[in-house]
Amino acid sequence: MTAHTVETPAHSTFRLSPAAGMFLARAVRAPLWLLVSALLARVLEPQGLGTWAMVLAAAMLGNQVLLLWTQSITQRFGRAEWLACGRLDETWATRWPALVAGMLVAGMLVALAPLDWHMRFYALADDHRWLVVPALLTLWLMSEAQGLQQVRERFRSLAWSPVAADLLMLATIALLALLCAGNAGTVPAVDTTAALLAIALAGVITWTAFLARELRDLPIGWQRPDRERTRSALLFSLPLVPGYSIGYVAEWCDYFLIGHFYGAPAVGLFHPAYQYMLILIGIPTAITAVLLPQVVTAMDNGGEACLRTLVTRTAPQLIVLWALGSLVVVAVLPELFAMLTGDAYRESRTVLQVLLVAVPGAIASHVYTLAHFAQGRLVASNLGLFGIKLAVNAGVSFALLPALGVVGSATGSAASYLILQWLFLADQHRHLQLPLGHGAAALALAHLAAIGLALLYDTTWRVAATLPAVVLIGLWARQAGLFSAAEVSAMMPRQLAPLLPFATRVLCRDA
Repeated sequence: MTAHTVETPAHSTFRLSPAAGMFLARAVRAPLWLLVSALLARVLEPQGLGTWAMVLAAAMLGNQVLLLWTQSITQRFGRAEWLACGRLDETWATRWPALVAGMLVAGMLVALAPLDWHMRFYALADDHRWLVVPALLTLWLMSEAQGLQQVRERFRSLAWSPVAADLLMLATIALLALLCAGNAGTVPAVDTTAALLAIALAGVITWTAFLARELRDLPIGWQRPDRERTRSALLFSLPLVPGYSIGYVAEWCDYFLIGHFYGAPAVGLFHPAYQYMLILIGIPTAITAVLLPQVVTAMDNGGEACLRTLVTRTAPQLIVLWALGSLVVVAVLPELFAMLTGDAYRESRTVLQVLLVAVPGAIASHVYTLAHFAQGRLVASNLGLFGIKLAVNAGVSFALLPALGVVGSATGSAASYLILQWLFLADQHRHLQLPLGHGAAALALAHLAAIGLALLYDTTWRVAATLPAVVLIGLWARQAGLFSAAEVSAMMPRQLAPLLPFATRVLCRDA
């Protein structure tokens, strides 16, 4: 894939074409995760799937509060060290004491179970609480491997290692499905706890292998932490801890509320739809993974000028491109999801249809988060903006759950994501003293189209409504002069070069 840079002052100076390969990998992951979700739903059934969801919830909290926040040190400061000397010794020396302490605390919490936290907050039995350990290890190993890949700009590995992990997970679940199918009508071949343990260990094995591969050609020299460097790193990264906590509650509050009102089977109905929505809104991280090292380097070298380009030019372009592609997926996905998961998850189809409202504008929060990260404004984004998201999600879900069931919680979650996307956009424009402009218009069009699709249940009508929405967004982008021919060429991977003339005519007013 060729790498291009657009040099004109009014246009994006960020190298976007490497993201095409990552987008391809993410596009491959989407159907893989649809299969994973469907098989998992059939193997575990709603009760077991609800238990797995709570195991993941507990592991996610432990990882974010105790371990993940240190990863920002690698992303923010490790990049400069890698460019300077091709090593990460100083970065690792800064991080390892916090990592060791976090792992010790996590082990003690699981082993001692103070205040019966596993039962009180997650409704996990004693034997199920131990599943949190391999789930937590998987999350940590994954973040370590991907952090090294991102800092060193090993984008091919960053793109395809999750696909390999998904394939191993799919193979594990498929084997469990075969065991259950071959033993139908008799004593289950694999009980729920054993099945969940096998799934969790598959993740540990996969990401251990990928981290070992990254470390193989990156020898780390152990050294004592430097006091001043550690102080700077902690001042930057510690605000992530309360921010992650708020973000965590914002992501998982629906599970706790649904469990409170309706129990684990209802959580199992919500989980596959919600997780698949998260997969889709996470696809734009392919873009941010490519842009993050460039934004950090540009910020170190030239100040906030690069962020103005990001906010006024790059962000509206990416919102339009993402909306054009994602609306087609949003239109057909609920029907496909229902076919794969089966009759036991019929209600999940409606839940997914509501949650997908958050997808067409999802790239906005990802892109504007880059600016917050480069500015060091993590308190503003992680505490302030996600705090508002949490309040909206919890309030709307709590109000609608008794009347609408699980769909009520999906409505609250979708509404909170829409508001979060606007909050990120508005906050950056306010901070940089820029008018809302094309970014706000692009996001408004994406949201209007998404809400319109949510009101249509029949797939035929959803597909029919998607066509005029896509045409309208494309015509607006062309009329607004949002793309130049040079920028379209810069974004187009070499493998799709034959489509360049068509894309230029469609998107560029000056074509």
